Amino acid sequence: QISANNNEILISICENPSNGKVYTFNSACINTDAINQLGNEPLLPFLQLVDEIIDLNTLMFYVGQLHSYNMQPYFQFYVDLDAEHPEYNIGQLSQGGTGLPSSALYLGNSTDLIAIYEKHIATVLELAGESSSQAKTDASYVIAIETQLAEYQLPPDEMEDPFALYNKLDLSGLQEIAPELPWQEYLNGMGYPNATELNILVPSFFTNMSSYISNLPLEQNQAYLRWHIVNSGSPYLSSNFTAADFDFYGRVLGGLTEPPARDSICAKETDMALGDQTGAIFAEIAFGRESKIQAEQMIRSIENQMKIDLLTVDWMDRETRAR
Repeated sequence: QISANNNEILISICENPSNGKVYTFNSACINTDAINQLGNEPLLPFLQLVDEIIDLNTLMFYVGQLHSYNMQPYFQFYVDLDAEHPEYNIGQLSQGGTGLPSSALYLGNSTDLIAIYEKHIATVLELAGESSSQAKTDASYVIAIETQLAEYQLPPDEMEDPFALYNKLDLSGLQEIAPELPWQEYLNGMGYPNATELNILVPSFFTNMSSYISNLPLEQNQAYLRWHIVNSGSPYLSSNFTAADFDFYGRVLGGLTEPPARDSICAKETDMALGDQTGAIFAEIAFGRESKIQAEQMIRSIENQMKIDLLTVDWMDRETRAR
């Protein structure tokens, strides 16, 4: 009930015209007519760049660009606290690059699921403009690449030791453990050409991944990148994309029977994009002046009761109680 109430408050915030950017962002998400008119058009600038990849330099530059848009092919990039110096943030590189939620799904007895996933990939690539035959070929490339990347990933229980996951390196150190890929080009594409340090959570993954993708034929890397672009965009595109995305990720993997209401989806997306603004408005509504007064009264009541208890407990000596 609390979650439902909070969601209703968030929706009302996002649909209030007086809330500036929050309202504008949410309105763009709600406007499915305009989104449906665009079809696959928002993908085209990204897909065009894939066609311009000619070697590993352009490949890694473009991977960096995709990561700057929070698309995560081959591996994951994010920013978090430096574990040894928490007053600073540091770029984190971690294993990833797969479209299924667990590497075990690629490596176990999930052949039926893999077949469904491959069919889904082909369906969505065809929606993005590929011919049926090309989409099927590209889907087979994607499955092969993602299965190999899953082989290199550590299992979840080996991703729990924070000391093992702290491997801070400069650019030369990263280049040493993953020598086949031009990491300076990756940083250039990210927009951080002068980055001095990165934390590499799983060095063995990057060593293996670097060797593997550097030896793949160009058309296979391009097929893989096209899929990750389209897959990242599908939840936000026209209804044929969102329906296909829900059929696999919602129905097959999630066990859901129907997608969430559009206003709920858009409110959550708005909150993720503009959380500072939605959070301030939410706090004012849900925890306004009256709630603050009640909370302060509750705190004072607890403190007063603790003082009484400290004066009467028999396990505390007089000297300690006097402090």
